[in-house]
Amino acid sequence: MSEDIENPVVEQIKQSPILVLQLDESTDVSSCAQLMIYVRYIHNFNFNEEFLFCQPLDSQTRGIDAFNKVDTVFVKEGLDWNKVGGVCTDGAPSMLGSHSRFQTRVRQFVPDVMTNHCMIHREALAAKTLPTSLNVILQEVIKIVNFAKNSALNTRLFRNLC
Repeated sequence: MSEDIENPVVEQIKQSPILVLQLDESTDVSSCAQLMIYVRYIHNFNFNEEFLFCQPLDSQTRGIDAFNKVDTVFVKEGLDWNKVGGVCTDGAPSMLGSHSRFQTRVRQFVPDVMTNHCMIHREALAAKTLPTSLNVILQEVIKIVNFAKNSALNTRLFRNLC
């Protein structure tokens, strides 16, 4: 997001009555921690989802470090924490918890914010405890979904089938 040019997406986000953030902290191939944020918002009576930013977490990956990155973007772009209605995190220890974690910091600004754990990461956690017979079925379903999402044509055909 450029400082010189107003970003039309940011302007749409500012006009939305509610925002939902999705965070993912992961390590790239050069062993650098990256924080990625997606935002869901309402514009022209439609739900939109946009990639808000990706920035490295320079030294540590604590919840306060992630929060400071997000807060810096919010201040720079003029976004309002009070419009945040939900936060979905990847479940990393730095995101969850009751003391200095990301979700706790957000609650200091928005006490009634809804928080949840990312569905993809839930699947990975659930798969670890499944009985073998169910895990085999889950793995087949994952193969089918991956095949359907493997190409644009497969995705369109699958959408039409459903």
